[in-house]
Amino acid sequence: MGEGDSVLSRLDQHAKQKDFWTHAVVFASKDQNLNKAHVKYLEARLVALAAEAKRAELDNGNVPQLPVLSEADAADAEAFLADLLLCLPVAGLNVFEKAKAVGAPSRALILRAKGIEARGQEAAEGFVVRAGSQAVKQEVPSIHSYLSELLRALVAQGVLEDAGDFYRLTQDYTFNSPSTAAGVLSGRSANGREEWKDAMGRTLKEIQEAAATRADGDSLNPPSNPPPSPGLKASAGRSNAAPRLPSVSSSPNARTTGARLFWSSASGMLSRS
Repeated sequence: MGEGDSVLSRLDQHAKQKDFWTHAVVFASKDQNLNKAHVKYLEARLVALAAEAKRAELDNGNVPQLPVLSEADAADAEAFLADLLLCLPVAGLNVFEKAKAVGAPSRALILRAKGIEARGQEAAEGFVVRAGSQAVKQEVPSIHSYLSELLRALVAQGVLEDAGDFYRLTQDYTFNSPSTAAGVLSGRSANGREEWKDAMGRTLKEIQEAAATRADGDSLNPPSNPPPSPGLKASAGRSNAAPRLPSVSSSPNARTTGARLFWSSASGMLSRS
């Protein structure tokens, strides 16, 4: 993850020297209101956010420092950053925010295997496993290499800490699926829809199927005369202006002062240009 003036030459350089990334996300100001100091500020903030979230392995050799900006310039950069963080998930980049568990803890799903216990919930971005959940240390020989590599990466990042006979999750963490979560925590390949269960013993698969059945029933029996929503009025002739958003592109053919995020969906890594 980094900044620079020439995007194309840096992409060529990274294509020759780094083999983990599969595509790049490039952003730049459409009206040229970002100067070099703004971009270095954004680079430093994004690296710090990614390091704190621990949802990707950073390949930055040096940690960039925040440049000294005036209060007005810093406010402008923070506003741009807020807009950017809204756009990046649309481009498939969800590594700058810590996982957020949703719903009441009483609705958490439970995984028990080999003497460990973990709790998690489904979320829009994947499957969130709660802080304090446990993971086994001993993996079976047949475990998929992806699961084993992810476990080692989480230990290296401090997301999993040594707790004696097992590892303990130090923060809420989002896995891309219930099966990945169950596999990493139990040290073997696992079907997460069968392994995760609620307090009554129902599997995630049974819960999902029951929810789908209820949804099908509701769609076949809609209310006859639904009441109008209170407080909503139709308006014509005017529309609110859309908020200013940074332009985000996956194309490398821009030559401007901007920043590049090199992201590998396969390995979960961010690289500094």
